[in-house]
Amino acid sequence: MRDARIEVMRTTLNLDERAAVAARARARHRRISLGEAVSELVLAGLAAEDGARPEPHPAGLMLLPSAEGHVLTTEMVAEALDED
Repeated sequence: MRDARIEVMRTTLNLDERAAVAARARARHRRISLGEAVSELVLAGLAAEDGARPEPHPAGLMLLPSAEGHVLTTEMVAEALDED
């Protein structure tokens, strides 16, 4: 959802293949445009550079923010591991 006070700029980007895949997946999952997904990812990266990183879990794992409606089951993990 766009904030009415934010001006949208149209441009062309040359993205690393991994960045393009991540942006397309985010756009598809969140049902937003590719441009909105790229904007979200860029802004998240900037926030991370500013020190807004999640605190590590006591076990030493970095916990990532969850995506609404996204569920990861042990079966999904097992299937992904079997594919490797």
